[in-house]
Amino acid sequence: MKKDDEDSRLASFAAYTPLVAALLAPMSTLYDIPALSQPWYAFNGAALPDPRASLVLSGVSLAMSVIANSLLVLRFSVHVARLWRFATRLSTLAWVIKTCIGIANLITFGALARNGPGYSYLEGFWCAILSVVISGIISTLLVFQFLFHFNRSPDATIRFQGRTFIVSELILFGLIALEALIFSKIEGWTYLEGIYFSVVALLSIGFGDFSPSKTSTKILLFPFAIAGIALLSNQVSLIVKASSARRKRRRQRFARLLDTRRHANLEQSHPETLEGEARRLHRLVQDEENASELADLLWSAVALVVFWLLGALIYRYMESWTYGNALYFNYVFFLTIGFGDYSPETPVGRVVFVLWALLAVPIMTNFVVQAIQSIVGCLSPPRCLLTTHTSHAGHALLQVPHLDDAREAHRATGPRAPVL
Repeated sequence: MKKDDEDSRLASFAAYTPLVAALLAPMSTLYDIPALSQPWYAFNGAALPDPRASLVLSGVSLAMSVIANSLLVLRFSVHVARLWRFATRLSTLAWVIKTCIGIANLITFGALARNGPGYSYLEGFWCAILSVVISGIISTLLVFQFLFHFNRSPDATIRFQGRTFIVSELILFGLIALEALIFSKIEGWTYLEGIYFSVVALLSIGFGDFSPSKTSTKILLFPFAIAGIALLSNQVSLIVKASSARRKRRRQRFARLLDTRRHANLEQSHPETLEGEARRLHRLVQDEENASELADLLWSAVALVVFWLLGALIYRYMESWTYGNALYFNYVFFLTIGFGDYSPETPVGRVVFVLWALLAVPIMTNFVVQAIQSIVGCLSPPRCLLTTHTSHAGHALLQVPHLDDAREAHRATGPRAPVL
């Protein structure tokens, strides 16, 4: 029995891993572009050309990333189970191959070459590393889903969410890639610097270390910023809705278990004790709702704090700041304040910032939304509907529906239903 429950939990978790993969996939492709177009190393400050074989591997990695993203869209789009399984196999295999190619390129032309005195890593090298890390995470998630959920029928809701996620992400990152290309060419920046500027502008942080200096880029910034903010807001909304829907489904499962126990207790109760039993069970429902909301709030708060502390630790070493200043920098860009007194200056700092800043948005938003929902839930007066049904013994029994269902029923029936 315990093994069946554990397998069920693993399968339930595996069903959602492709959604996380869909959110991360376009980021890996975005990093592949500067990994191919920019040099990996410098010697005594002068950039060195990359070996032809390394460029070929980087180009193949970028091509595989595009193919793998397309296959992810396909696996979330098909409705026939046989085609879904075929697309799932192909997309998983494509991401694994892309990851292996990237690792081989980094080991052969990174770890085993040009690592002596005088050599330094440039933006292209760090972009290649992050692309491999992200694609490795995606491959792990898809393999996990393949092992524990492949033989089950695809869930229509998850498939729709995945397709919406990845299409929205592709449009957003396509806009970032286009903006970075245009601004880097006009302003004379590297492509990664163009990506970094686009993300800073998109999140309205405004460090001021990169800003438009040409008339054309000052004009172009306005439509790019408006479109980017709208797309990012839509993406965050999708993530929050999916997270809220998953929490609601978890609460509903608990409520069904509670209903089973409630009906069993009511069937065994005497008529004069029904109202007291109903009130007790109503309190159980309220306690479950409050405990669930508190747990969700704590998890979102822990995620935010861990992300903040870990980000400060990373930038403490990447930028050689004190840990206190790194903490200060992280919450300044979390809150999109962007004073500009601290901003990433090293190649690795700017490369990591692109990913870290985009991840911070849904984490911060989820915490704020969860906090507001918890506060509103605590301030709202509890209401529960009492209905009746007849037991097998002929007694009239009181029912206390789950709080969410009770509110919906109360709105539907109006004043005819008595409120406890």
